[in-house]
Amino acid sequence: MKQTNIRNNQLTGLVIGIILILLSCCGSIFPLLFSLDMMSIGFALQCFSLFFFLMGLITFLIYLQRYFRLRSILKGKGLLVHWQYDKAEYISEVEKDRDERRNQNLITLGIVWFFFITITGLFVLIAFMEGEQDSLPLFLGIMGGVLLIVNLAAFLMPELIYLSSLRSSSDVLIARKGMYHMGQLHIWNNALSFIENVEISADKKQLIFTLRYFTKLGWFKYESYEVRVPIPKGQYKQARNVVNELGYSA
Repeated sequence: MKQTNIRNNQLTGLVIGIILILLSCCGSIFPLLFSLDMMSIGFALQCFSLFFFLMGLITFLIYLQRYFRLRSILKGKGLLVHWQYDKAEYISEVEKDRDERRNQNLITLGIVWFFFITITGLFVLIAFMEGEQDSLPLFLGIMGGVLLIVNLAAFLMPELIYLSSLRSSSDVLIARKGMYHMGQLHIWNNALSFIENVEISADKKQLIFTLRYFTKLGWFKYESYEVRVPIPKGQYKQARNVVNELGYSA
């Protein structure tokens, strides 16, 4: 395995999970410590604390697995290939990934705007029909705040991922149970994510991973996404070996 100084960036998620758990514990005992009226605010604060506790616990458990999976990959366990890109080539790929994320987010944002306008218009119409116009400013303020957050996320996330990728190592490590590429960890072989397909592109310049991941509770819903890994010059044989080792024919 080549020498690398890649930092295990999954530790951040672990820390966030622990912070949420600690904050929720503080929130749950706050009404008792300060003798707050449980009926007016105490129970509400404890309900919010329970919500944050569950968020923190789920975040902690997810990132705990991701932390140990990346640590295993960095130690070379089950490693299939370790490529290091030329810095200029790496920057070009990072910029291409950012542009693709921008376009995908714009499409998603258009869909969100459509449903937002439709639902908001329907509620405004109902409010006027029932003479409840006084409640509209609060409702529109809440909906506007939600839409602002969604817009900020859509525009800022590609830039934040871009900046994070620029600071990351230009290495790609592909193992039997996960992959580190452009500063991001993609894992599979668990209940939340798995490989749908691995293939080499028609021009023989990219390894294309099609992964499925669990997106929400209630209905068991999985969605697919692609990760395209450029094949360095002279590494086509190793790329074919990756496809074959992961159970697909190259």
